[in-house]
Amino acid sequence: MLWVRLLQVHPHAEMGDQGATQLADSLRQNQLLEVLILGSQKIGPDGAEAIGKALQKHQSLRELHLHKNNLGYHGVERMARAMAEAWTERSSRPGNKIIKVLVLRHNGIAPCCGDCALCRGQARQPQPALPPPHHPPAAAPRPPLSLRGRSRTSPWRFSSSPRSRHSTSTPTA
Repeated sequence: MLWVRLLQVHPHAEMGDQGATQLADSLRQNQLLEVLILGSQKIGPDGAEAIGKALQKHQSLRELHLHKNNLGYHGVERMARAMAEAWTERSSRPGNKIIKVLVLRHNGIAPCCGDCALCRGQARQPQPALPPPHHPPAAAPRPPLSLRGRSRTSPWRFSSSPRSRHSTSTPTA
């Protein structure tokens, strides 16, 4: 049997929740996989939970890339809870502690959306496995750029030096 250490699924495969569930079943058997890249696969909350349950006992996966999927807050929460569950009901051993890199960008989650129950402070108390989202302070407005003394089409200023026959270009600050 062939054991793979890195698996990257092509973005055009678009496996969805059903494919993620089938992949999760395979992950339970392949304990040597170290890097799993599932970007742009249209995986939703159900697929994320299936992957989380499969990684609960996985002891070699160090990196999980789930960028550009449809997880949302609900999918990330379900995956985190599944990964953090104890191995058995009577066990005090926590779930996966091996993953060092988890990529979740472009999944419909943000530091603060301002519209969901979590951001309004009306959600139930979060579990320790998933902290509440960070609310960054509002950024100050930037002043408009001044183009005085520069070409309107180029940010570079060209000058000739009397000591040299060649023109030099320097970026302007």
